[in-house]
Amino acid sequence: MKRGLLLYIASPLVVALCALLFEVGADDGWCDGANASMLYLLRVLTVLVSLAAIVSSFTIWKEKGQLIIVSLNSAALMLVLDYYQNLGNEGSDNLLWLLPMVGLVYLIKYRAAVKG
Repeated sequence: MKRGLLLYIASPLVVALCALLFEVGADDGWCDGANASMLYLLRVLTVLVSLAAIVSSFTIWKEKGQLIIVSLNSAALMLVLDYYQNLGNEGSDNLLWLLPMVGLVYLIKYRAAVKG
């Protein structure tokens, strides 16, 4: 139980740390000159992974806590990466509206994540 709780607490901190590092790197223009088709592919993949993680948390991995934590945090990392990849593109909407949905599922599945 302690290991599951530690993983449950540490995983969002990794996402926050990556967001902080991306924020520092965004000032240097690390994502300038990205290929538009690759950005589109990353965007589609991010939406698919996020929605698959949300749905599978309630269906396939009901009581498999570590898989729930890993899938939801992977989706959150992809959302943060997508945001910073499309930060300088004019007319590009971000996918941050999916992040609260992933966070809400993460909170709802607390008991399963800590137990298993």
